[in-house]
Amino acid sequence: MADTPVSTQSALRTALAGLIGNVLEWFDFAVYGYFASDIGSQFFPKSSQSAQQLLAFGVFALGFLARPIGSLVLGRVGDRIGRRALLTLSIALMGSATLLLGLLPTYQQIGAAAPVLLLLMRLIQGFSLGGEFTGSMVYTTEGSSPLMRGLVSSSTAAGTTIGFILGSGTAWLVNASMLPDQVTTWGWRIPFIGSVVFMVVGYLLRRGIIETAEGLKARMIRPKLLPS
Repeated sequence: MADTPVSTQSALRTALAGLIGNVLEWFDFAVYGYFASDIGSQFFPKSSQSAQQLLAFGVFALGFLARPIGSLVLGRVGDRIGRRALLTLSIALMGSATLLLGLLPTYQQIGAAAPVLLLLMRLIQGFSLGGEFTGSMVYTTEGSSPLMRGLVSSSTAAGTTIGFILGSGTAWLVNASMLPDQVTTWGWRIPFIGSVVFMVVGYLLRRGIIETAEGLKARMIRPKLLPS
């Protein structure tokens, strides 16, 4: 199917496409921060509670180190394949890693493989976030009219705030409705698994968005991502 002219897509659709991915990605970052102590107790040896917490927050921090790599790699996807491909790929990566994180077996179940898998999920999340924020900002700016550009492109920044608020509220709700032992054992998994809703809605929304004129132009003048 040929790409549809940019003018046929509503400003609301463009804004939602930029917002949904950032809601998902920053929802996860907030939830992990609130449940880091519980996650540490499940994925690291129980020899020291302080060590568990430090390791859990260390894994949290390593996710940020993957962001520059993600921005470099996914930025090339956006320029050589298209903005739509970038946004679809970033939300699929982030959503899948977040869901899998909520389903990972613990240290008691599989030993040292548990923290390795946890770290891998965090790196994938950070990698996808590296392309998500800038990619969605570029898309919403290019895909909106000059009159609406400031408002539409601000949806990207609004998504980060909404994601943090939803993550904080969800963490509070889990802690308020469950016993501490239940939260530590399995309750912390609920927000990660539940975030699949954001992924599905975001993926369906972004799969149907149109490519921007600037994205089509960039794809034509730049070499292919992989040589033929």
